[in-house]
Amino acid sequence: MAHPDGLLPSLVAFVGGYLPWSIPLIDYSRHFELLNTSSAVRVLVGGILMIVTLASSRTFVQRRPQARCEVSAGPYRWIAHLLCLWKEIAVEGIVLQYISLVAMLVLVAHIAIQI
Repeated sequence: MAHPDGLLPSLVAFVGGYLPWSIPLIDYSRHFELLNTSSAVRVLVGGILMIVTLASSRTFVQRRPQARCEVSAGPYRWIAHLLCLWKEIAVEGIVLQYISLVAMLVLVAHIAIQI
């Protein structure tokens, strides 16, 4: 199995996986109830959809990279990286709790790395 050369691919994978964990380090500010409710709904929906996606495609999610067959069943038939989409919805919910310019920059950087 071929491995990418250099430090950049490992750095991108690390930042893409762990960048959202830095959001709670940003100063928390009080907001309207509607914003807090929207945040909670996004985090819950994103988390639940991640669990549903993993449960429905348990044979296609592996810890080790390997050749994959074309998936034509379950939610993966509509979008290739469905798990990343649900993760982004949950991360957006977290950003709503810490909404600021820094939190938005973290979100944009995380989305850019995921793409």
